[in-house]
Amino acid sequence: MSTSVFNCLAIACFLVTVVSSLPQHRKIITRSLLPGSPPSPAISYSNLEYSIETTITPVFSTLGKQFRVVTNDTVVLPCEVVNAGNYVLAWKKGIAILTAGGTKVTPDKRIRLVDGYNLEIRDIQTKDAGNYVCHIATMEPREITHTVEILVPPRMSYGKEPREVDVKKGTSTTLDCKAEGNPVPKITWTRVNNILPSGEKSIESPTLSIELANRHHAGLYKCTASNGVGTPASSEINVKVLFPPEIELERAWVHSGEGYEAQLVCIVDAQPAAEVSFLTFCYLRVEREKKRKQLEKGKGRNTQLTAQH
Repeated sequence: MSTSVFNCLAIACFLVTVVSSLPQHRKIITRSLLPGSPPSPAISYSNLEYSIETTITPVFSTLGKQFRVVTNDTVVLPCEVVNAGNYVLAWKKGIAILTAGGTKVTPDKRIRLVDGYNLEIRDIQTKDAGNYVCHIATMEPREITHTVEILVPPRMSYGKEPREVDVKKGTSTTLDCKAEGNPVPKITWTRVNNILPSGEKSIESPTLSIELANRHHAGLYKCTASNGVGTPASSEINVKVLFPPEIELERAWVHSGEGYEAQLVCIVDAQPAAEVSFLTFCYLRVEREKKRKQLEKGKGRNTQLTAQH
């Protein structure tokens, strides 16, 4: 092998070694010399002509994150790239393409690009939850993923008007309370202007049991749903305990004199409300002298209270 050909091969090997050692570069040698090949007019053994084209691979300067956003708020998903060059960046959600380069593809007016390739979503709704991918169209695609979780304030599954529950005296019943939201709301029971049948001021549970109901268990019960998002929601249940009339007298005997006024007081509890009436009857006094019965009006009169549904 001639000395000139040997020198040429040595130079070519040196160039290949130098080019191969460049990190993250694409190498193109435009000219080469094979052993035994006749010299090209453009190539001199003493001065080999060559060119190297290099392209730096783009790199993300932001990492994928999880975003927790309250409904109706705005979120900005970052996608910042170093050495983006002429590569195309795209946003996608599932199979839907949202943006490509600087062009918005989705027809959703709430979505746009801001400050480069950052994705802004306004007036966010529950349907916007999911994974959003920022994609670089390189030979080996690169991408980062942001996860959006939508936080929803609690909302009762019932209307605003209080519900009514009827339960018979001596029986049991269970009150239930359902609410929606994200995170899942916790339910707390209280009683308006009173304590719960268990003697507690409040309890945390989706249900509330009333055992062996009596008239003292009647009243307004309130369930409150909260999950740390927005304002807690509440609903009320009016519990009615159905029981027959119960009569309580203030005084069994009322003493008075002729010509004086006497007041008879009684307390009647019933559910539903009872009809109250007074019945009056007199004692019959037997006069020994005449040996006959005579009704003396205004003397020894007794009154009886009757209550019925």
